Amino acid sequence: MLILPTEQLSNRKQRRITGGRHGAHRVGSAPRKSDRVAGAVQTLQRRDAPICGKLANKLAVDFSGVQRCVPKFEIPKANAYRIWHRTMVSLRGKRMSHKTIQFALIIFLALCAGNVMHAALAAPAERPETKVGDRWNFACLQGAQGATNRLWVVTAVDPTGIKATENGQLLLLTLDLNELESPRRKDSDRKLLSFPLEVGKHWEASDQYVVAGGAKPSRHLTGEGKAYLNVSVVSLEKVRVPAGEFDAFKLTLNSTFQDSGGVHTETLDATYYYAPAAHAIVKSDSISHPIGAEVSCELKEFQLQP
Repeated sequence: MLILPTEQLSNRKQRRITGGRHGAHRVGSAPRKSDRVAGAVQTLQRRDAPICGKLANKLAVDFSGVQRCVPKFEIPKANAYRIWHRTMVSLRGKRMSHKTIQFALIIFLALCAGNVMHAALAAPAERPETKVGDRWNFACLQGAQGATNRLWVVTAVDPTGIKATENGQLLLLTLDLNELESPRRKDSDRKLLSFPLEVGKHWEASDQYVVAGGAKPSRHLTGEGKAYLNVSVVSLEKVRVPAGEFDAFKLTLNSTFQDSGGVHTETLDATYYYAPAAHAIVKSDSISHPIGAEVSCELKEFQLQP
């Protein structure tokens, strides 16, 4: 439970904030502080401004403590003190008029809103609900192959997985949106995503892969083998791609490939971004070692069914 440290303010400052030594008005004087504050809160509510409604009401009733911004997200103590201090500074030496209180609350709520939005995004991202008709169009650049488009369209969803097409050919996905079969390859457990996603989460997976058409991933590896995946969710960031700007989870992948004969191995490092609003990995960049082959993909456009 968080109590904001207004007690650290001197008695003199507290008197200036609350409007005087006694904090009460004689009969016939200006409206009491509680009446003016209540009016300010009502004005804010009419404007749909109380993003931190409970906090605003607590502020209005009692300047000595604000514990939470919304029921689910607590403000970090250091941030809460800064927000409270800046709000108090705006009131120093000013009478507690309706407009002053309203202005202070607006400042407070605006500052608090940033913390709430960050906390909301920091909440775990649950597995998206994929529907028939959902579609994503990716632009990819892969070495000598140049630029290619990958158009995904969902055709069926059941408890076992997702059936779709990639450029008109069969595409099979897990419910976590990991590829099992595409025109390019088949995989047993290429777990790039594991819901719910949250910063700090980490997982490992072992994947048996077969590259389509017997193609070789590199001049050393055969067209099939085993990959060991090590994935971490490292941060929350804004990322801009042709489809727009998204709040996204940044993930890193370190993978080791070994061909079916167990003779050759290579490694791959990748960074990719999953955007909950798009239900997809909207950007990815990877490079393999030691040959240095690079692949990058970005989401060009998408459409989700209501």
